Amino acid sequence: MFKIDRFRSFLSLLGITIGVFMTLLVFTVVEGLQSSIRASLRSFGEGVVFVQALPWTNADDFPWWEFLRRPRVQKSEATYLKEHLVSAQGVAYVQTFSASLRYKSQALTTWITTASADWFRLLDYGLSQGRSFSETECLQGAPIAILGSAVAARLLGEELDLGASLRIDQQEVKLVGILQPQGASPLSWIELDEAVIVPSGLALKLGQPEDGGYIVTAPKKTYSEQVFDAELRSLLRVMGPYQRTPNESSNFSHFSKRLPSTYVR
Repeated sequence: MFKIDRFRSFLSLLGITIGVFMTLLVFTVVEGLQSSIRASLRSFGEGVVFVQALPWTNADDFPWWEFLRRPRVQKSEATYLKEHLVSAQGVAYVQTFSASLRYKSQALTTWITTASADWFRLLDYGLSQGRSFSETECLQGAPIAILGSAVAARLLGEELDLGASLRIDQQEVKLVGILQPQGASPLSWIELDEAVIVPSGLALKLGQPEDGGYIVTAPKKTYSEQVFDAELRSLLRVMGPYQRTPNESSNFSHFSKRLPSTYVR
């Protein structure tokens, strides 16, 4: 009986030890992720804000079922903000989806990111070769593309020929640039090194609805981040799908390096 009691005590102590270890491990991983997110946000420059339906990380008290009822962010909402958000230096709408990419006899399946001219400027994504998109090209959905560094290396090899003809699904596009290596980021579930960047207006031509993306924006230097945040949220909260009374919680997620919290109520 004494041996059995000792064995039970040992198992209880082992269970407690494992529980404490796992709790510390979870806290360490979460803190590491949060630190990585803050570092990534800092790299984007002053005041850059992301607006989307879902948070990057979740708070303990956040009801996940509310996510399913949140409206999908649409391109028309980014257009509205671009026209009415006085304190913003720019507004970009971004979508991501998969598609086939072909160059001569080489073919692969990769991620397509649609972006406007403001996207490059706000997030400071540099190019190793070529140029970015103009505002007119984005509005018209010009058939042009910028390759991530890894995609360019796999698809083109040593033939880094700007002006080369590529095919995304059935859409022919012209190569106008190569993105600088970006590396992995906790703020994105894809790596831009493995992506193809096309003008935002090309999404419809590629058979993609203009919703389900996210918005990127930032304040002008003449406005404080507090004034910018207040104007942004006030516009969102009176906009159709996000319309809320003063006492209701916001139904969108709002991130910046100054606001590393998971969601804004």
